[in-house]
Order: sequence, then structure tokens, then C-alpha cells
Amino acid sequence: MIEDKSGEFIGNIEFMDIKDGFGELGIAITAKKQDMHYGTEAIQRMLAYGFAELGLKRIVLKVYPNNARAIHVYEKCGFVTYDATDEDIFMEIFAD
Repeated sequence: MIEDKSGEFIGNIEFMDIKDGFGELGIAITAKKQDMHYGTEAIQRMLAYGFAELGLKRIVLKVYPNNARAIHVYEKCGFVTYDATDEDIFMEIFAD
């Protein structure tokens, strides 16, 4: 991801392991660009792309339990927790 105004690198976002209407979302934002709502915008755009263009029915992700900021963003974008371990929280969202 590149910032429009400055051309600076924001981070990466991608779908991984796409198959049978299912995909895993991965995102990483540089420390300098966090708390600027880039993650929310990028996730919303990827969800729209994944559901409308790729035909995905379910998108999942995993996040560290101590990453409260990321969990908040994921929940704001519609993800819900479906499983958790000491090491990861697993979240999902389904197409409408």
C-alpha cells in the first residue's frame, strides 16, 4: 500500500490460500503509518474486492491476542471471533 499524497509506503495487505470460496486476509502496516485509519480503509476495500470480484463467501484472519488495536479495527470492519488459543485469535466474516 502506498499513500496517495506522499507516495510513502504504508504496508502490505493480501489474500492468501484462496480456494473454494474461502480466503485468508493478511495485513501489516508500518509503525509510522499506524493510527491513521489506513488499515480500516484497506480492509474495507479488500473485503469488497474479495466478495464482489473474487466471489469469496468467507474471509478469515488471525491476530495476536495482545493486539487490541488490530482487533478493534477488524471488529469495526465486521469480523467476529470464531476461535482462540493462547497464541492467536481467529476471526471471520461472511459475504452478505
